[in-house]
Amino acid sequence: MNCNKKEKYFSKHLADEYCAAYNNDILVNQAESLCSYWCNRHRSWHIGHMNSSYSTGTRADRNLTGLMDQIAQEQIQNTDEENSLD
Repeated sequence: MNCNKKEKYFSKHLADEYCAAYNNDILVNQAESLCSYWCNRHRSWHIGHMNSSYSTGTRADRNLTGLMDQIAQEQIQNTDEENSLD
């Protein structure tokens, strides 16, 4: 699916909070659960429906996720600082 129109979350934490709120809704079918995923194209996190192969991942996956969050936050800060200089 093309993700151009999807919401961009700049941290996994924010994307996961949205997923948790959605997935905890009693009206949501458990087969339609959402999860977050990293998008290299947009350099941000998106949300999508889980597929059957989705898992919480290994410790190395979680460490990599944390590093990606940190890099994304630094890029946002750098952009904000550059914009404030203009």
